[in-house]
This record gives sequence, C-alpha cells and structure tokens, in this order.
Amino acid sequence: MSKLKLLVAPADTANNSERWYEFVVYLSRTLDQPVGLDTAFDMADFRSRMHQADIAFAPPTEAVLLNNKAAYIPICRPQNQPEEVVFAAHADNSSASLKGYQDAEIITCGNTVATRLGMSLLARKGVKPSTLTSKNGWMHVLKTLQGNPDAYAFFSKSFYDELNPLSKGNLALLGSSKLNRVFAQMMVKPQHRELADRLSMTLLSMKESDKGLQVLEKLSISAWIESTSDDVQTMGQLLRVS
Repeated sequence: MSKLKLLVAPADTANNSERWYEFVVYLSRTLDQPVGLDTAFDMADFRSRMHQADIAFAPPTEAVLLNNKAAYIPICRPQNQPEEVVFAAHADNSSASLKGYQDAEIITCGNTVATRLGMSLLARKGVKPSTLTSKNGWMHVLKTLQGNPDAYAFFSKSFYDELNPLSKGNLALLGSSKLNRVFAQMMVKPQHRELADRLSMTLLSMKESDKGLQVLEKLSISAWIESTSDDVQTMGQLLRVS
C-alpha cells in the first residue's frame, strides 16, 4: 500500500511541525492507510507543489484554486480559525474612518487573505483605495503605519489579536470583519476520490475519542466541520479568486 502525502502550508508548520506529525500518525492508524507529512519552505514552495499532493491542508486562496483548476475535493475545515481582516489607521488620525480608505494609501501584506478580504469588503461599500503598499510581514506593516500618521492599513485578525496592549494603543481600530466563512480546507486529490468519505469520517469523529481530542488540541482546532465545493466557491467570491 503506497504512502499518501499530506501537504501543509508553512504558516501551520513553522512554529511546531511535530503536532502535524502526530496528526498524520493518527490518520495512518485510523484509516489503516500510511500517510506522511510533506512541508513547504514558504508559500511559493507550497503553490509549486500543491497540485501533486494526495491530500492538502490548503489556505483559503489556494483551496479555491485547487478546487477550480485541479478538481481537488474539499472535505472538511476547522470549526474555528476563520480568516478575518482588521481595518486600522494611526492612533493620531482622529478623523480616520472606513470612508477614509477612499483614494488612500493602504499598507498591507500583498496577496494575503486579509488583503483580498479588505479590498472585497471595501468594494462592496463603493470604497476604492488609490495605492496598496505591500510589506513582507504584518510586523513590517505595523511599523510602517506607526511612522505614517496619514496612512491606513489592513491586518490579519489573528496577528492583530496577538499584539500587546502597547502596540494596539498605537492604532486606531476602524473595524473588523466577522464573516466566519473563510477557512483553510482539507482537500483530496480527485484520483483519491474513494478516500474522501473515509478521511472525512475520520476527521469529523476525532472529537469523539480521547486521542483524537489530544491531537486536535495540539493543532488548536476545536473540531472539524464538513465542507463542500459550494463553500469553497463562496470563499472564492469573497476573495475574488477564480
């Protein structure tokens, strides 16, 4: 029986890849099917190899592309860990508002879910920024914004929530999305369609066993929820990915 490879995005394995090794051991034993972990150095590496993965735990944008371009089958997504965007400005900008994003310079991390969500939600309000200034990381976005009282920014909500009170005090929080509809997706290569139902049942039932709960806790996932292609297509519309 050939070993299947699970490819996981670098953001999920960077700090503690050991938890994902425990996850694939759990899958192997429960499915009675060898599963190995495949990690990526960065998102460029992930995108270059995601179409070869037997199973992929793909970030939202890549999940849409895998479903649309390669017919990967979405089966489950975390119950928690939604991707959301935070709208912010410099704390000294007392007149800052979401309408202020019109024709403004936006500091952000380019080609991220938060940026796509931010632009999509502003477009719904008829607001169009003039410039997106892209930085290599959210901390660089924060430092750049702190040095430019007139600029506006997008942040990943997960990054913003982890900021200390001092850093948050340097920002004017203008709003945060609460869509709860954009998630990473566990997806199966179409050639392994027969595996999809078994893998879905395995993930959905993890919360029902002590060992499964232990593995979930280490992944900071409260439980798995069934996902469909319609869910992924809805994400694509929100993120403006096709």
